[in-house]
Parts: sequence; structure tokens; C-alpha cells
Amino acid sequence: GEAIVIHLKTGVYYSLNEVGTVFWKMLDGARTVANCAEEIAALTLDAPPIDSIAADLLEVAERLAKEGLVTVE
Repeated sequence: GEAIVIHLKTGVYYSLNEVGTVFWKMLDGARTVANCAEEIAALTLDAPPIDSIAADLLEVAERLAKEGLVTVE
């Protein structure tokens, strides 16, 4: 359930836990972070509040953008 993302220009790799991997797969340019949070909450038993999930996903998205692995629109 975990994934490794490799930045091809720098050679740096990043590990994603199970939720991070699901989020990574959802990053298709069509969904917002809020949409992803809702979908992840629906998939997760005993999920924390959606606001908490969204805040965590936003933090991950900002880190990925800072490293040049995704673009934020």
C-alpha cells in the first residue's frame, strides 16, 4: 500500500504511506484537495473529520509542489 516517488531530475526519492499513495493516484488535475479528502474519508473506516484529512492532504500537496513533483492550480 505504500509507494516511492522518484524525482527524475534530482534523483531524490520520497516515500508515501498508504493514504499518501491513494492521494498521489487521485492527483489527476480534475479533483480538488477537498474532493480527495471526501473520497479518502469514504474509503477509510473510523476516518478523522474531513477537515483534518483535507488539512493533511493540503500539507502533502504543498510539499510535493515545493519539490517540483506536482503543480498547483
